[in-house]
Amino acid sequence: MNAASRELLRQNLLVQLNAVTPAALRVPALQVGAMAGGFDVLQAELAGELAYLADKKLVSTVEKPVSPENKHWRITADGRDYLAELGLA
Repeated sequence: MNAASRELLRQNLLVQLNAVTPAALRVPALQVGAMAGGFDVLQAELAGELAYLADKKLVSTVEKPVSPENKHWRITADGRDYLAELGLA
């Protein structure tokens, strides 16, 4: 995947998470949305992109007492601001 496609995928993930705020989504659900957006990506690739977005403080994980290995992701205020700057929120 080239840099431009990767940027569009990251924006797709942020838009999906913004759409379900204040809820959170797991990687399989985000994969369905990414595929609907025209991206052919594996769950492992999405997990990597979410980790990148988390490093940038645009998304975060939801702390869960049961099955914490099944991470749920949500957009942060910084992520919503970023989308607003792009005109996507």
